[in-house]
Amino acid sequence: MRNRAAARPPEWTAANLADLPRAVALARGDRDVLRDLRSAATVALVSDDLHPADPVAHPVSAAALATDPKSGRVAVGEYKAWGKCQVLVVDAAGNRVVHRLAYPTVAAGINQDGTRALAFSPDGRWLFAGTRSARVVRFDLNEPEKAPVEQK
Repeated sequence: MRNRAAARPPEWTAANLADLPRAVALARGDRDVLRDLRSAATVALVSDDLHPADPVAHPVSAAALATDPKSGRVAVGEYKAWGKCQVLVVDAAGNRVVHRLAYPTVAAGINQDGTRALAFSPDGRWLFAGTRSARVVRFDLNEPEKAPVEQK
């Protein structure tokens, strides 16, 4: 368990937690060993267990993120764009794009428009995008093929 915690290969926390009951049985009541096992279990429970994953929002340059409280999906807003600005809704568990949304940008001189902020409605039906051009755009996630509505 200590070697795994030091090297931290992918899935190391699950492997350490699975080995814990066997290690406790092998300790046979030895207080010092049980104290060490408690420490190892704490490390496995509170440490991160990250591993690389392929990017899901490529080639969008993300500027804003929001998490849907109902589904756990994540919205990723494009930082700058000309013409149309993308907002992707990603299923983080499945590592895939669920919706590719877009709203028309507004040219402000030489500056590009883009997404500054995103928020889901509490029921997860609506996604709101605050833009760099001071607009709020609303997407209906029940009908994502519909054009977004600019809030007045």
